[in-house]
Amino acid sequence: YNATAELCGLTLGVQVIDTWGRPKLMFVTFWLAGIFVLLMGIKTSDTGLFVISCLARASAVVANSTTWVLTPELYNTDMRATGHASCNAWTRVGAFIVPFIVQSRFSNFTVGFVIFCVNLIGVFVSCIVPDMTGLDIDSPLVEASGSSSNSNINSNSNSNSYSYSNDNSNSSSN
Repeated sequence: YNATAELCGLTLGVQVIDTWGRPKLMFVTFWLAGIFVLLMGIKTSDTGLFVISCLARASAVVANSTTWVLTPELYNTDMRATGHASCNAWTRVGAFIVPFIVQSRFSNFTVGFVIFCVNLIGVFVSCIVPDMTGLDIDSPLVEASGSSSNSNINSNSNSNSYSYSNDNSNSSSN
């Protein structure tokens, strides 16, 4: 049933990732995954626990997949492999630690609360990460400023605070 929950979550995630944008989808799914995991610690029927756990699993897999879609888009081509590998290394650290928390003597609610807090980190990151939807990933990323003096910043119809610069137009030719 976990695979069915993941498949349903991924199907929904694929449908909305480009219309909602990566940060918004990350925000919603990390938040939902955290809430559902927290709810798993509450005493409920087996059916209720099953439904909540499927919703938690679906939300978690969409949050994770959206993060994996966004991560390589944040880095220039030269740094993409290093950046993606460093993010992958941190997921391995988390994958190592989590079984010791879940299979501990802590109550189900305490375990759910710890995982909820970890999901809040994902919620926070989704608030500060730029939306890369529709941007050219081969150009360097620059922070957009309110002034019009920086001609390297491309405007985007989605009102992103980040875009890619086009340094090729400023190079002088001999």
